[in-house]
Amino acid sequence: MGRNGQTSEPFVVSVESLRRRAAPLASLTSGWLNDVSGRRIKVAFLIAVAIVNAYLVAMALFVEPLRATDWNIMRRAAELAGSPQLYELRGINTFVWSPVSAYVLKLLLPISFEAWQVALVASALAMPTWRLRLIVLISWPFWHDWIFGNLLTLIFLASVYAWRGSRIGTIFFFSLALLIPRPLLAPMALWILWKRPAWRWPFVGMFLAHFALVAWSGIGPNWIEALMHLGPEFMDLSWNRGPTRLFGYWWFVAAVPLAAWLFWRGRVGWAGLAISPYVWSYYLFWVLPEVNSVPAGNTPARGRGAMLRDSAANGDRDTATPTA
Repeated sequence: MGRNGQTSEPFVVSVESLRRRAAPLASLTSGWLNDVSGRRIKVAFLIAVAIVNAYLVAMALFVEPLRATDWNIMRRAAELAGSPQLYELRGINTFVWSPVSAYVLKLLLPISFEAWQVALVASALAMPTWRLRLIVLISWPFWHDWIFGNLLTLIFLASVYAWRGSRIGTIFFFSLALLIPRPLLAPMALWILWKRPAWRWPFVGMFLAHFALVAWSGIGPNWIEALMHLGPEFMDLSWNRGPTRLFGYWWFVAAVPLAAWLFWRGRVGWAGLAISPYVWSYYLFWVLPEVNSVPAGNTPARGRGAMLRDSAANGDRDTATPTA
């Protein structure tokens, strides 16, 4: 009996009570351990990537025997613009871009290879953030592009700005996608046309103008024939870093649904890599998150007033029409 005649219940601590009281502490400890473990895995992965990247950059700079290979192909194409010899089959040295691009490449004829390399460095420095500039400048794809004298860095620059909503970037991206068509760029082009309806008719106009110029060149059939012939040949080359080198056309049984799923998730860079018949080293720019994270302009459900304010604040940026 307790005071005032009241009965005191026995003090009993059950296992379930202890478990309930300890749950918040256990959850906190588990979350902390998971965070630490996750950070360690990320750091280990980044260190491994950095080591492999440093080795490949050194190989590109000091061992690569094919210096200026792509640069020489572009200059030869400029000299043969409009000639059926433009698409003469020469293995990996065959020109496979649009006949119209050969005329555009005439702008490079007065330029030295060293000046073009400086232009590629300038393209890297023109990336929209310092983080991306640094990543590009230390990356193996950039130095591979720099040694060979191609223009994938410029195409990636246009892709990044187009993905971020820049009008000028989008114009350059669509222009390069038509002049230098690659399956790699198709998912981003489709995404922009889907999410930004204002670009659909301008793209149709650009496409028809390009088609007319290809017809005017008279060597459109030669171009198609070269593409059909070289697709399987390129897949078998040691330069191909993609799955088709191992699986051939069977890869596309998995690649098409995979690319569709990645596209739906907004991972357009990965989707482009998935459906590429071959993956050259400098294609690996497109693994970066800058072309695989849905930009703010493509997120749905924003008011018209917010869109106008964003458009005024962003200047050159193209504000997308919200899509559910």
